[in-house]
Amino acid sequence: MRLGISDNVVPLHGDFPDQRLHMTQLTPGQTLFWEGDEANQLFRIESGVVRSVNFSAEGERQVTGFFFPGDVIGLPRGHDYRYTAEAVTEVSYSTQPLKGWSEEMRCTRDLNDALFGTVQPELEAGYMRSLLLGRQGALVRMCSFLADVCARIGNGEETVLPMPQTDIAAYLAMTPETVCRTFRKLKDIGTVRIEKHDCIRILEPGRIAQLASH
Repeated sequence: MRLGISDNVVPLHGDFPDQRLHMTQLTPGQTLFWEGDEANQLFRIESGVVRSVNFSAEGERQVTGFFFPGDVIGLPRGHDYRYTAEAVTEVSYSTQPLKGWSEEMRCTRDLNDALFGTVQPELEAGYMRSLLLGRQGALVRMCSFLADVCARIGNGEETVLPMPQTDIAAYLAMTPETVCRTFRKLKDIGTVRIEKHDCIRILEPGRIAQLASH
C-alpha cells in the first residue's frame, strides 16, 4: 500500500511547528544542497517539488527522484550529501541540524519507526525509479510515473504536472521526443490535456493507473 504524503511527515524536533516561521523560499532551479558537500542539516519540504540530481563520470545529468511536501531529505552518505537537490517549482523548506536530529533519534523511544519515517522518502524514490525503468514500453512507463505523481499530489482529481518534460525524460531514461510523443498519445485518448509545452493536466488519473497496470 502506498503511503500518503502525510505519512512521510516526520517532526524534526518537539517544537517543529515554530520552524514554519523560519522557512526558506526558493525559486525554480535554485539549489538546496550539492552532491558531495558536507552534510550538516536535514531539509523538510513544506511546499513545492524538489528533484534529486546526480552526475555521471562523463558529466551526464541524471534526475533520480522527486520529493513532495512533507518529505525529509538530505541524509548523508558517510559525511556528504548523496545528490544535488534542486527546486522544480517554487519551494519552501525548513531545516534541522543533522547533529540535533541524531541526538533526538537517540532519545526517541520508537527509534525504528522514527528512523524509517525519516529515511523513507529517499528510499522510496530510488525504489520507484528502479521499478519504472523496469517497465517495458514508453506508454506503460509514462503511465506508471504519472500514476505515482497523482497518488502523491492529486488526491484522485485532475492534476497539473509540476515538473517539465525534460525532467520527466531524464527521470524515465527516455528521449524528450519520446516523452512528447507519449503525451500526444495520452492526449488523443483523452487522459491528459496539453495546455502548453510544460503545462500538462492529468484529466483521468484512474484511467492512467489502469494503463500503467497493462
